[in-house]
Amino acid sequence: MNMTSILSSLFLILPSLAIAAIPITKIEVFVELPLVVTGIPNTDITVFDLSRKDAVKATAPHFPPNSETAQVMAKTWLNSPEGKSYVQNLKAAYAGHSKMIVYGVLKVPAIVFDSGRFVIYGTTDVVQAVKDYDDFMLTHKTDNNSLGGNK
Repeated sequence: MNMTSILSSLFLILPSLAIAAIPITKIEVFVELPLVVTGIPNTDITVFDLSRKDAVKATAPHFPPNSETAQVMAKTWLNSPEGKSYVQNLKAAYAGHSKMIVYGVLKVPAIVFDSGRFVIYGTTDVVQAVKDYDDFMLTHKTDNNSLGGNK
């Protein structure tokens, strides 16, 4: 391989290495309404619409009041593709609630950083929350390991 080939290869590889070195901030947003968040560089954003469970529950069929008949119909439905899809959708709709419990998030809206280590309450403005988080991290950079969070 000649020197020109090596340099060309190096110029192709270096930018990808620089991109790989940029840390990605994991952000989770907990809201009670649908929310669209535009992409923010170097972030991985997940929005949990906690009201989604109500929409999923509304798709469940109504069974007759007779308990024996209702049990047979419900069991049949839950084993059907529609019933299985309903259960999966309901589990997904409650994923945000489960994460809130694990993280100790007390109210919504909430924007969570670092898997629950830092929480900003009362806003859905993710851009501003990222700025606030970055500012906080810069001012507390010397002792990040002893930080207790921002809950």
